[in-house]
Amino acid sequence: MGTDTLVLATALTPLVLFLASFLKSANFATGVNAAIAIILSVVVSVASLLVTGEVQTLDDVDTLDEIIPLAGMVFALSQIVYHTYFKTTETNAWLTRLIWGPRI
Repeated sequence: MGTDTLVLATALTPLVLFLASFLKSANFATGVNAAIAIILSVVVSVASLLVTGEVQTLDDVDTLDEIIPLAGMVFALSQIVYHTYFKTTETNAWLTRLIWGPRI
């Protein structure tokens, strides 16, 4: 995995934060909200690998060797930033209510 891929995936990590807050719900179980963040992390990882040209097709078996560690890094970084800085912000609360409304 090259430096370009790591930099791009790290730069896109805030996108995971905002999209996860937008798609999650206060009414969902914690596992569902975590699954949303994991899926978004995998999407960001695959996009980073494709954009930087490190992976040409997703059919390659070795592709998983690239996607899994990168997705783990993106997920871990997004969770650290979320729990440290973003969780208690009004922006997070607003994004969470945007689709699903207030907690019932």
